[in-house]
Amino acid sequence: FDASLCGASVSPEALQRFFTHSLTQTLTHNPQLTVSDAVALQSEWTFAKAGHSLTSLFRKLAVIFSVEQLLSHLQQVLETHEVNWKHVL
Repeated sequence: FDASLCGASVSPEALQRFFTHSLTQTLTHNPQLTVSDAVALQSEWTFAKAGHSLTSLFRKLAVIFSVEQLLSHLQQVLETHEVNWKHVL
């Protein structure tokens, strides 16, 4: 993600905080399904069928964070919040 395109200088720490917050909001937005319902429906959900803004966010997160950081944050969110299983899976 190139923050200079916005004409501003942003520290890497601020960028990580922003995207961590964005990830948390995305994973916890409007949770409606139970775990069992989500597991039953997950075969219908693919990355290709996801909305452009969601896939764009996930791509940016993959650039900014390591796999370990993403998995650690995902675990923290799963342990402390109700989640939107469609976005998680």
